Order: sequence, then structure tokens, then C-alpha cells
Amino acid sequence: PALYRAAGADGTALTGVASSSQIAAGLARTWNALADQGIDVYVIPPLGSLKSGLDCALKHNGDGTQCGVLRRGFFGPSRVILDAAVRQAPRVHVIDILPVICPGTTCSPVVGQLFVLHDAWHLSDQFSRSLGGHLTSRLRSAGLSATASGN
Repeated sequence: PALYRAAGADGTALTGVASSSQIAAGLARTWNALADQGIDVYVIPPLGSLKSGLDCALKHNGDGTQCGVLRRGFFGPSRVILDAAVRQAPRVHVIDILPVICPGTTCSPVVGQLFVLHDAWHLSDQFSRSLGGHLTSRLRSAGLSATASGN
């Protein structure tokens, strides 16, 4: 099943590369319009699914060492679309959490004894909280002063 659907100017459904190009162009237009208004735009790229790795880790009592997914196959079409959009919106800041999840060639469903995902696509609460230092560092390197929210 298609993850994205786009329509041309005449309302005709676009598929494949045409659809991806339209979605990327739309994202870039939106981000550029925000940047034109002086709004800093920060994007966290979508991750692939670790669902099979998560199921595997659960079967191995939380040990994810046998359950990794190859990094090069970790992304679906959404990352390709985002990368194309970023190329068209040079003022966008990309904050990539991939190095935390996939420090080498394999993406593990368990990092630092924390499950990365709580379902097929969404980060677990505990893992999300563990990303604070990484996100703060990336925001600072992009020139934004990051402060804790106190939550």
C-alpha cells in the first residue's frame, strides 16, 4: 500500500516518483515560506520501522543484540522524500537521531537497555527522554539556545 498520495494540478492522482516529487516540493515550499518569515525550521527525519526487531528483542527477554536491522535498509520512501525536500529548502536545519539509534551498520531495537520503539513506528517514552542531550547538542550546533522545559 502507498504511504503517500499526491494529486497533480488537475486533480489526477500521482504515483511513484511523481507523487514523491510533489510531496517533497510541497514540504520545501512550506518550509521556505516559514523561513521567509524569519521562522527557524527544524526537521527530525522519519525513522524506519524496527517492529520485527522489537518482536525479536521481546522474545529474547529484552536482549536486542540478535535483532538489529541493517541501517541501509532502515528507511522507507519517507526519508527519500524528506531528503529531496531538504535539498530544495537550504535554510532548514535537520536534526538526525539516527546516529543514536544506529551508531554503526545496524539499528538495534534496544539501546542502552531501553526499547527504542513502543510500537512499529513510535519512539518509546523512555527512549525519547534519553534523546534530550543529543537534541540539545544538535540545536546548539544549529545556533539555537536550547533549554529544558522542566517536565
